[in-house]
Amino acid sequence: MVLSTFLRGYVHTNLPEMRIKSDVMRKLCFVLLLTLSLKSNAQKKWDGGASNNQWNSAENWFPDGVPGSTDDVLLDNSLTSGNYTVYLPAGAVTSYIQSLLISPESGMQIICEIPQSNNIAPALVITGNGNALELKAGAIFKNSSGASSGDALIVDNGFRIENGARYIHHTARGNATLIDQLVNDAGTEAGTFEFDVPGAAGYTVSLTGNTFGNLVFSAGSGSKSYNGSGVSTLHIRGDLVINSGVTLTSSMTADIVIDNNLDVKGNFQLHPVSPGSSNRSLQFNGSDFNISGSGNISLNSSFNKIMLNTGSAGHLNRPILLANNTNIFQLKSGATLYCSNYPISGNGVFIMEADAELFVDSKTALQPFSPDAAISTAVISISDQTVFHFTSNGQQNTGTGFPSAIKKLIVEKPSGNLVPNKSLRITGNISLQNGIIYSSPESLLILSDCSITSPENQYGFTNQGWENSFINGPVKSEKTNSGEFAVPVGKENYYAPVRFNKIQTGLSSYTISYFPSACSQLSPLNSATLHHISTQEFWQIQTNQSSGAVYISLSWRPHSLVSAEPAERISLRIACYANQGNGNRWSSVGNAPQVMGNQEYGFLISDQPAEQFSFLTLGSANAFNSLPFRAISFKTNAAKNGIDLNWEVDDLHEILDFVIEKSENEKDFRVMNHIWPGIDNSQRKFYFTDHNPFT
Repeated sequence: MVLSTFLRGYVHTNLPEMRIKSDVMRKLCFVLLLTLSLKSNAQKKWDGGASNNQWNSAENWFPDGVPGSTDDVLLDNSLTSGNYTVYLPAGAVTSYIQSLLISPESGMQIICEIPQSNNIAPALVITGNGNALELKAGAIFKNSSGASSGDALIVDNGFRIENGARYIHHTARGNATLIDQLVNDAGTEAGTFEFDVPGAAGYTVSLTGNTFGNLVFSAGSGSKSYNGSGVSTLHIRGDLVINSGVTLTSSMTADIVIDNNLDVKGNFQLHPVSPGSSNRSLQFNGSDFNISGSGNISLNSSFNKIMLNTGSAGHLNRPILLANNTNIFQLKSGATLYCSNYPISGNGVFIMEADAELFVDSKTALQPFSPDAAISTAVISISDQTVFHFTSNGQQNTGTGFPSAIKKLIVEKPSGNLVPNKSLRITGNISLQNGIIYSSPESLLILSDCSITSPENQYGFTNQGWENSFINGPVKSEKTNSGEFAVPVGKENYYAPVRFNKIQTGLSSYTISYFPSACSQLSPLNSATLHHISTQEFWQIQTNQSSGAVYISLSWRPHSLVSAEPAERISLRIACYANQGNGNRWSSVGNAPQVMGNQEYGFLISDQPAEQFSFLTLGSANAFNSLPFRAISFKTNAAKNGIDLNWEVDDLHEILDFVIEKSENEKDFRVMNHIWPGIDNSQRKFYFTDHNPFT
């Protein structure tokens, strides 16, 4: 319309003017035609009208006609439903198009294949701009070219494999120029580039300096060797999968970086062609990845390290052998490794930097050349700011390679105990979720300004240890700041915590042990402050360094046999065996302690600070509080001449005498008699008859 109007405007002009105007018109027409040509790319959409899956059948396209060099090709489910496959032409036929987009409907699969019967290279040339070849989720492009040389698939610009899509290189033809066109934007991290090259001959893969989503190596039903070399980093943003029958050998002197899983079912040979102090490493960046597979991972002497980078978290679901003393397995700061009962072993070095965390499922955590250890390398180097998490059933040991200090210890075992093989200082936090820690003077657990994380215990406190997770044996507690803190100590099946209230700042340290039995020193008593003490249990507290006195609280539990009557519990005292200036004896720490709890569980809190300790237990200021002798039986029988009293003890514990007291109102008691056990302590049964019982 515009062109015809232009001509009509110059019909009646003279010839010279007409010739000038005609030249202008011809130039304008050329511009218009050129513009129309640039915008005239047609879209060819698959409708499967020929029902033969052949690219070169005109009826398979809408509009009918085989795609040409100016066409954008779309394989989708808009004109045909379900899964289908499209085969490019056989023979020496090259197809040219502008672009190819394979976009199946969700849950569908569409395959486009260069068949083995096509024997020319290239078989398909895609010349358009942008993402000239794009595979959406569910799309597969399979290159099975049978050409004897050259590149079968040429993409001039942008080869995008979206997450859930796959390219299969099922030909011996080249791969480098195609890999150069891979697009690595968001949404392609899990797009798969798979090598499944037929034949027994070795095949070279362009690895150096390239970036993939998922990278997969397959061998069909036979065996296949792949190799790659170079000096630039290989970055795999998804998984690296080496399937059964495959041997992948990297002689690169550069790093291989994997952002997700490594699955080795075949053989993965990390054999740099030459040694060097840098690069030559296998690095992991994923936040939740797996190192798995039943195949072999081989490291030569020129390979440097397997490394979990900062912020990564990996599950080791296969063993790792560091065959050479130059091989290193390293957890960078902030990295986490779940061992899953598979060892890292060999002549190499295991390194954990500050804030790295190791989950241990093995019987032993760290011990060189031990078949039971999670880490059994020749050299073990652990920062004192690391985190260890014990998680498996049964008894676990820290091992001889465990550091002497760590930042955090987490005990979260379904069953069983944790036994340190040497003394261990924890400087940040101890998390007692489930499982008992066994401590001893030779392998002492030291809580150094360390917080506690745990569920609520039977005493009503959180983050102070609990009945399912405490420290069996001596515990050393080091505190600098003032304030309250608890020590989750116990013995056997008894959780018997001690609480302190530190008055002053400055370093103080205490070693606390609990014993569910009578103290070997049961006398003498300071009768001015104590009437009797418990023979059920005691604590030993040694002050190693003190910056002043502390208030102390002792716990009780059913084993303590504390009186059921609140009125009687008021007379409870903390009894301390110490030298108060007149020799060692049991004396009360304070005269008006605070009692909190019930008959079964509670704390007795001193109202008087103390600085020196030795043995401590529960005592009573008078006779009303029934802290019993250990394993005592007591019977009364009516007799003609009064009431017979009979009692028996299994151990006298240096008892000086038994005092028989009597009350008519259950409050006011008077002494009736004394029964002395005897000098040799051989007597166990005792008798007394009250000839004048009350009515």
